[in-house]
Amino acid sequence: MTLHCLNSDAGSDLIERLLGWLDAGDAVLLLGPAANVARSTHPALAKLLAGDHRLYALDDDLIRYGVSPHDHRVEALGYDAFVELAAAHRKQLLWR
Repeated sequence: MTLHCLNSDAGSDLIERLLGWLDAGDAVLLLGPAANVARSTHPALAKLLAGDHRLYALDDDLIRYGVSPHDHRVEALGYDAFVELAAAHRKQLLWR
């Protein structure tokens, strides 16, 4: 299981490349400007939610980028839960 941390503009082609790397049981964490992907209207959201993996975003980033409300399938995390999520995944990849 891998934790994929996406920290890139929501319009970036990195999302398309990230999709090719996702395996069942992986998790995607939206960081910084990538929090915009959590908007219900974002075109990449459906693609990220289509597989057998979980999608998360940091509470503070959702607030910082004005993503409220966010899609209910994106789990918002505080920093303590982020640390637990990172510890639960043996491997982490940062997508910038």
